[in-house]
Amino acid sequence: MASRVPSRARVGLGFAVWAAVFAFHSMACAAEPDRVTGGFVRLYRLAAEGGSARAQESLGELYEFGQAVQTDYQEAARWYRKAIEGGDALSASQLATMFFEGKGGTRDLPEAIRLWSWAAQQGEPRAQFNLAEVYMKGVGVSKDLRKSISLFTQAAKRFDVSKQLKEIYSQMEKEETAELH
Repeated sequence: MASRVPSRARVGLGFAVWAAVFAFHSMACAAEPDRVTGGFVRLYRLAAEGGSARAQESLGELYEFGQAVQTDYQEAARWYRKAIEGGDALSASQLATMFFEGKGGTRDLPEAIRLWSWAAQQGEPRAQFNLAEVYMKGVGVSKDLRKSISLFTQAAKRFDVSKQLKEIYSQMEKEETAELH
């Protein structure tokens, strides 16, 4: 029957199911965090299979962090990829972090940077923050403090980046002083 439902209707239904499950899951976790079970996983999966990128991202997180399911990085990556196909920038940032940390396999800096770059362009603040960090430190990319400042400034709309900006300005000051001598 689901195959006869038009694609947009399935996505809308998937999102509606995700929103209801997310709200109920949040209330249940707040009330009795020790009693949250795999029942929510089945409901998230229903919404995810209905095309909801938010539910796909939620499933990815459950599998990545072992919440109500056994930790499974391959399954987490699979759900994040499905959500990315639906345009979900948060999933791209999450998957990039997995690649950066080597979760589920070998560390893949170029892929992490590619995904963070795409997500940062979509306005995802975690991706902006993480990408700013790699440019600040020159990890997997050429060190670029100006680009790092720009990315931290974008991320600052959601995160406190004052510590990182102070560190960058201190580094820039040291480099300028070294150039004068």
